[in-house]
Amino acid sequence: MPNPIPNRKFWLNLRLRIVGGLLFLPLALWPIFMGGNWLLAMLAIAGILMAYEWLRLVDKAPKGRIWLWRALGVVYITLPLFSLYQLRMVHDGLDLLLWIFVVIFTTDTMAYVFGNMIGGPKLAPSISPGKTISGTIGGVITAALASSLFALWYSTPWSILAEMGLLLGVLGQCSDLCESAIKRRFGVKDSGRLIPGHGGILDRTDSLVLTLPLVYLACLLAGENILFW
Repeated sequence: MPNPIPNRKFWLNLRLRIVGGLLFLPLALWPIFMGGNWLLAMLAIAGILMAYEWLRLVDKAPKGRIWLWRALGVVYITLPLFSLYQLRMVHDGLDLLLWIFVVIFTTDTMAYVFGNMIGGPKLAPSISPGKTISGTIGGVITAALASSLFALWYSTPWSILAEMGLLLGVLGQCSDLCESAIKRRFGVKDSGRLIPGHGGILDRTDSLVLTLPLVYLACLLAGENILFW
């Protein structure tokens, strides 16, 4: 049975998510648009903030294993940042990165909306108690729709873009669950409080940690920007 109409807290959190996302996009897209030193500066700042949040997150790890978690943090943080730089500068991926951000932002927001509006069985209650199957399905479907809209500007057929958006939405949700599992391991709900409605930088970028490297790998294998297949 569907849930009752979401309460006031839901609408407040939704507004915070949308406003936080809309503020985050320009801050990220301007350096990406400019490239060069602007992009390097943004990645350096993001890397420092993410490293700070990660160290706070894993601070509760057993002393004998904390170095393993710190080493994992190096990979967890540098791999997506490196992939973003490579996509922008090597594959001239300004359009590609805009597509990724729009699709991922749509997936996250609509998964939250559908999950609260419809409810139902949990997706992975032991990892992320708030995520529902209905929310994941709704988020992934709207990701495909958002992706297909890019056919209005590019020659790639909308059906291919829809399929790519569907896959990207699934990757984003899997990436989100990975960070949820890490936070669950340390009993933390949010990595920080920097972004209203989203928590910290790690919370805002959790859906990109797996997505960016895998899209970069796809570009390497294809030998071109996959948005223009």
